[in-house]
Parts: sequence; structure tokens; C-alpha cells
Amino acid sequence: YFSPIISFLTSLLFRWGLVDMVSIAIVSMIISFSGYFGMYILFKNRFNSLLSFTGVIIFGCFSIVIFNMPQGMIDLPAVAICIWTLVFAVAAIDKNPKYFLIVFPLLVIGFFTKYIVGFALPLILLYYLMKRDFIGNIDCLFQSPSTVKEKLTNYIKSSEFKYILISIIFSAILAVVICKTLILDYGGS
Repeated sequence: YFSPIISFLTSLLFRWGLVDMVSIAIVSMIISFSGYFGMYILFKNRFNSLLSFTGVIIFGCFSIVIFNMPQGMIDLPAVAICIWTLVFAVAAIDKNPKYFLIVFPLLVIGFFTKYIVGFALPLILLYYLMKRDFIGNIDCLFQSPSTVKEKLTNYIKSSEFKYILISIIFSAILAVVICKTLILDYGGS
């Protein structure tokens, strides 16, 4: 009943000879602990080191996190993938658009870990629209349509648009490959 991503990673441990229920817990815990590091990086964008570390400790001490960690549940790995998606999205929007090449494939992997990760997409879109002054561009549409056409043409020619488009195409291919593997090869529903 586990997601395809967690099942695939667990099968790697099975192939290495660790055929036990502990394999699921190991995979889940490794991904979850990586989420703590990602959360620290995400908090570090807005807060100092002490507050960022404190936020991660507080998150790690929630009873639901402590209960789910050794159980091998897929909730914490999904949250960890969502956190890393947000980390790379913020880096792509604020620093370098090349990080978009990681954002959308992580969304696909996160979606196949647990569908709830798809709710990170509206957050990314909202942050993107805030940083690119979407409201100002809407105002410009009513005042000077020729300026909007010029801005849109410049945006389509930009490297940011190129990386977003490449990432979306790669993500669509990744989703098709995962679905093909699940449905045709393994008979999943």
C-alpha cells in the first residue's frame, strides 16, 4: 500500500539483502532526516541560525513526527520532499533559474510519494507571482498594452522561461515513465 517512490527505494535495500520491515523504516527515516536539513535551509533564508535550528528542533519534536518516524510511514518523506521542493523553488526564484530544473521533477517525485505534495505548487506559484510583480504587470496591461507585449516577449526569450519549460517537459516525461511502470509493468491502479 506504499507509494511507488518509497517502494522503489525499499526494493533497492531488498536487492542488497536487507529483506525486512526495517528497510521501509530506514528509507523513510533517511528521507525524513534530509527534510530536517532542508527545513533548516528554508528557515535560514528568513531567520538567523539559532532561530532556524530551533524551528527544526521544534518540528522534529512534534508527537506526530516522533510517532511516524520509526513506523516507516510515507507522510514524513512526503513532507521532506515538499520541503526540498520549496527550498529549490525559492532558490530558483530568488537566485538562479537553473534550480527550476530540480523543482518540477521533485514535485512529480513528491506527488508519487504522496499526492499531498502537489499542494506545494500553489505556494510556489504565489511566491513567484509576488516576486515578479504580477499585480504591477496587470496594471500595466490596462495602461499600456504595447509595454506588456514587449515584457512578455522579453520574458519568453529569457533563460528563466527556458529553464521552466525544460523542467516541465522533463517532469512530464518522468510522470509518464512512472505511470507506465506502475500500470503496464506492475499492474498498479
